[in-house]
Amino acid sequence: MKTLAIKTLVSAVALAALITTPALAQSARGSANPKYDQHVTRNPNDVVIGNKVVGRDPDPFIRGQILRGYELGSPID
Repeated sequence: MKTLAIKTLVSAVALAALITTPALAQSARGSANPKYDQHVTRNPNDVVIGNKVVGRDPDPFIRGQILRGYELGSPID
């Protein structure tokens, strides 16, 4: 009877450790590279440079103009 109680206790502790291990594996700081922690909600009509939406237009030609203007240092507002 005592052996059954010990086996049950050991099994319960092992199961608890197995369940909590994934939660403890995640670091408190998030990922190692903060660049990838930033999320941009992207619309198909957005013009994105890095993590910044610099413009939006449904016309692909106009999106190209916005991108070229931004890369040349004169963003179109």
